[in-house]
Amino acid sequence: MLYFAYGSNMKFERISKRIKDVEYVDIGQLLNYKLFCNKKSKDGTAKANIVYNYGDLVWGVLYEIDESHYPKLDLIEGGYERKVFEIQTENGKKILANAYISTKFTDAFPSSSYKDLIVQGAIENNFPDEYIEYLVKLPVSE
Repeated sequence: MLYFAYGSNMKFERISKRIKDVEYVDIGQLLNYKLFCNKKSKDGTAKANIVYNYGDLVWGVLYEIDESHYPKLDLIEGGYERKVFEIQTENGKKILANAYISTKFTDAFPSSSYKDLIVQGAIENNFPDEYIEYLVKLPVSE
């Protein structure tokens, strides 16, 4: 089953250390959502999250992950709920993929090292400059 990563797991090096047998598929967009770093984390900082916001979009990376690995990913992504979303690939094809979303919000900011992982993942996957610029401008806690 496909997994749509929009945060730190966009970096292949990170997701491949967390989950074995992950395979890069494509990049895609989640329409009518916006990326915020507002998910409450155990360490007191914020993590990436998607929030419904008509007219916006979230860029992310599509990976193929065997169904047997999702329980481990669910534990890693604690505090999120796994849901199926319709993702649009670069060529306009619409496909279904798992993504994680949280309703446990915080006013905290992400750490600079966490934000750097997100920005690096976006650059690594050749996201549009304006989206990378949005990520670069996200405020941090340090």
